[in-house]
Amino acid sequence: MAYKRTSHLSATPITNGYTEVYVPPITPDFTKTNEFTLTQKYDRRPDLLAYEMYGDAKFWWVFVLYNKNQLRDPINDFRTGLTLLIPTRNFIAGF
Repeated sequence: MAYKRTSHLSATPITNGYTEVYVPPITPDFTKTNEFTLTQKYDRRPDLLAYEMYGDAKFWWVFVLYNKNQLRDPINDFRTGLTLLIPTRNFIAGF
């Protein structure tokens, strides 16, 4: 399977028809983050928070990248009351 050039997955190598280990296109910069505590509105909805924070629901994976120890399951671990590190809008806009 080939990914579109605009996809964050496009740089992931494909060998014998299988996708290799995903390498994120950005390196987390923890100096450009804010803490955010999830409210009921975002319970199990990383896509909704990404849309409201960055204007595009496709950036949901950024939350997992910045919070690997808390979000092992990006949907079910995205629960009300959880405090996450969220990259600033300016950092994502440059991506």
